[in-house]
This record gives sequence, C-alpha cells and structure tokens, in this order.
Amino acid sequence: MLVNANDKLIARAVELFEDSKQAEIWLKSPNPLLRGQTPLEAIDTVEGSARVKRQLNWIAGRRQCRFR
Repeated sequence: MLVNANDKLIARAVELFEDSKQAEIWLKSPNPLLRGQTPLEAIDTVEGSARVKRQLNWIAGRRQCRFR
C-alpha cells in the first residue's frame, strides 16, 4: 500500500494527540497559523503541508518538554 505525505501528517497528528477524536478536531479546526485554513485544507498544497508539519513538530517538542 502506498502512503502519501498527507496520510503521514494525519497519522502523526493522531500519534501526537494520542486520541483520534482530538486529532480530528485539530485537523478540522481553522488555524490562524495556516491563514485561517484547517490543517486538512492546508495539506493540499506543498506550502500548506510544510506549515502543518512545522506545527506538528512544535507540538511534539512541547509535549517532550512537559514530560521532562
């Protein structure tokens, strides 16, 4: 099965939120850092995918700091 970059970003969100429902809420919520788009809308472009990836990396970093 071929997994595209968007699928990987969605899977990463589920992993980070540790709850598929919470990830879904985040993915479907307008985000000011994505120019008002939802992450699901933003990942349809190269630039948007990069922005979503940066946000997920930031969230991952924040979660690591919480557990130190």
